[in-house]
Amino acid sequence: MKFKVVVLLALISVSLLNSILVLADDLYQQDDILAITKETGFNMDEFYRPKADILIDAKTGSILYGDNIDVVRDSGSMAKLMTAYVLFLAIKDGKLNYDTVITASASDQAISENSDLSNVPIYAGVDYPISDLINMLFVPSSSAATIMIANAVSDNDPDAFLDLMNQRAQEIGMTNSKWYNPNGAPTSVLRGLYTPTRYDNHATNEITARDMAILGYHLVNEFPEALDYTKNSSVTVMKGTPYQATYDNYNASLEGGKHALKGADGLKTGSSPTADYNYSVTVKRGNQRFIEIIMGVGHYDVELAESYRHIIGNALAEKMFQEYEYKEILTAGEHQINGKTYQLEQPFYATVKKGTQPTLTVKNNQLSVDNGLQSLSPNIKTTLTVTEKGGFFSLPNTTNAVKFNPMWIFCLLPIGILKWIFMKTNSTRK
Repeated sequence: MKFKVVVLLALISVSLLNSILVLADDLYQQDDILAITKETGFNMDEFYRPKADILIDAKTGSILYGDNIDVVRDSGSMAKLMTAYVLFLAIKDGKLNYDTVITASASDQAISENSDLSNVPIYAGVDYPISDLINMLFVPSSSAATIMIANAVSDNDPDAFLDLMNQRAQEIGMTNSKWYNPNGAPTSVLRGLYTPTRYDNHATNEITARDMAILGYHLVNEFPEALDYTKNSSVTVMKGTPYQATYDNYNASLEGGKHALKGADGLKTGSSPTADYNYSVTVKRGNQRFIEIIMGVGHYDVELAESYRHIIGNALAEKMFQEYEYKEILTAGEHQINGKTYQLEQPFYATVKKGTQPTLTVKNNQLSVDNGLQSLSPNIKTTLTVTEKGGFFSLPNTTNAVKFNPMWIFCLLPIGILKWIFMKTNSTRK
């Protein structure tokens, strides 16, 4: 009897667990991603199903679609996005600028000749502007250019640069990421030419689809100039020098690419034997921008997966553009919300499903929208500070403290006068 009870409880527990997992999945995923791809005319085998994926609105951070978004995977060359982010921060801080010139060393040339890495030729003794190295990082995915950038930022200290990668990642909320290399391959593959001492030289980077979307969100919003580099389906570097060369972008979803997607202007692909085929893209149409991460398509030794990552990603992006919109919910000015009047100093925008009327709420003077979507990160602000109107008190935009209303002077003045008369009368009677 006891055994039957235990078995029954176990079955109930499994059933409840499955229900919870399905519910959690439904928070991010509406339709099967291969079914979405099939709607565009591509019937793919289960073998090519991404092992993780996410699509967000780049303005609000709302998750429109996702599957296995917190599963840890290898970044492949998408690690170069993190290296670029660290570089852009260094430029912002004044350590470097886009015209800074870096003279290539013999080690840089040797790294560029390593056929185990994605690379383009680098020549010892030649001066390379940072802007050209950025182009080589993003478009032909040059590992040598990436290492040159890392060394320029960290004064040739590999550990210091990896510290920066991990520090910056934590600062923007990439809580499940761990960076072991700046270019997407274990540093042991660099054959002693880049050797951190406090990091495992054989380890691959550990990232999640959510964390890569967070990185994409900050790159696009903090450094929109990055798109001037990521948007190019091909690029010519070192113009007017004997080292001038033109390279094609691995991101085939860019406009002008093999699998061109309307409005695509970045970010980067990545692949390796442990990552399989990864892909990140940002797409802008009108005032709406998406960021999408596709990870682990097929196997690294099946080249067809390289194209399929774009086909799957393009299908998902098209589907989300059909279903969601980023729009103005309220104009600036006074509005009635749940029976109270609030002043908005600026318009309130949100991502909503087309054809729906979102519910608005105000809590602690913060206006938010209930659109049924989860936020990418708690670090991303999705509310708008508003001021409640009416009555004798007013809540300002920047604090919850009560603000004194001058009308109180006129209300309290008669009381003060009456009290003064009463005190004078009592004094006379005495």
